[in-house]
Amino acid sequence: MDDVPATERSALFMAAGIRAAADAKPEPIVRPRRPRMTAEAITLFLPAWNEAGALPDTVLAAHAHLSKTTSAFAIIVIDDGSTDDTPRVMAGLAERHPQISTVRHATNLGYGAALRTGFKAGLSTGHPWVAYCDADGQFDPADVSVLVAAAEEEKADLAIGYRIRRADSAWRRAMGWGWHLISRVAVGVDVRDVDCGFKAFRRDALTELEPRLFGDYATISPELLARADQARMRIVEVGLAHAPRESGQSSGSSLRVVLGSLRALAGIRRSLRTEDRELPAAPEPVAAEYERRLEPQEEYA
Repeated sequence: MDDVPATERSALFMAAGIRAAADAKPEPIVRPRRPRMTAEAITLFLPAWNEAGALPDTVLAAHAHLSKTTSAFAIIVIDDGSTDDTPRVMAGLAERHPQISTVRHATNLGYGAALRTGFKAGLSTGHPWVAYCDADGQFDPADVSVLVAAAEEEKADLAIGYRIRRADSAWRRAMGWGWHLISRVAVGVDVRDVDCGFKAFRRDALTELEPRLFGDYATISPELLARADQARMRIVEVGLAHAPRESGQSSGSSLRVVLGSLRALAGIRRSLRTEDRELPAAPEPVAAEYERRLEPQEEYA
């Protein structure tokens, strides 16, 4: 979008129903149109564990959207040792669509390991943008265009989603709130939704971040943002729709994952405190926020 005049870019975002969070009052609620993402090569990867029920719709929706909006793309599913039909499902999708591939862990290594594998796989494609989206079908993969367009508009290094209305159970929402608070206290992450599973990165930013990531389980999310902040990267937050899970089962609230995440977060806190880096001055503003407004009937309960 760099070749589009600033005035036209602003009009495009307004038409898409995206508003600057600094506005005193929200804009009238309108049906959003996604900003057009053209002439950009991008890799979208999806970490997955036992998501055979959700993968066909999610992967094919991503393929249909990127086929229309990008000049070149790759879709990579990171199969984290699934024991369901995920390998068979992905083999069928890859056979029909050359842009789709799978990287498989022999055993279940957890969300952090799946993201680290995905980052390496995404960077290996050479594309200037790398994004990831959870494979459970709760996000619309076409919203990758919203993330990239917002990052381009704000000259940001990465765009991170936040769920406008989280479509999870009360227990899952409470767990998420607690984890958000702990992460903020432990590593100083100050964003709306620390563990939202939809983010997009410029290649040069991810190239700097990827070697420094070691967090396991859910800890990868606050670590990623804390290290981006430490490197004085510019971040833009984008409100996204979130749908209820229709298949599969989340493992994020299991005791093993919770305890493992807490232990890993303590290690990351120590690493961030002892790491000695020469940092450039922070850009102003460090982050800008956008919100995608939805008509009431489009919001998820």
